[in-house]
Amino acid sequence: MMDSFARVDKNSVYGNLDAIREAFIALMTTDLEFIDAIEIGTSEERKVVRRFDKWRNVLNDILGEQKNKRDVFLIV
Repeated sequence: MMDSFARVDKNSVYGNLDAIREAFIALMTTDLEFIDAIEIGTSEERKVVRRFDKWRNVLNDILGEQKNKRDVFLIV
């Protein structure tokens, strides 16, 4: 996880903390491949790569959505 956070803008992370936490919990509870990669044979290269890739993809999806959003300011 730390590797993936080192590669992104911290302000983007702070702005998406809830979504990031929810996505990580979802990975750990619903994604059988991710669960297998963190429970059994955790030092196997294949499983290390799998869990890093899965997490990086989820994080990029969340932060990528943020890039596509525009701030809307109402003129009052």
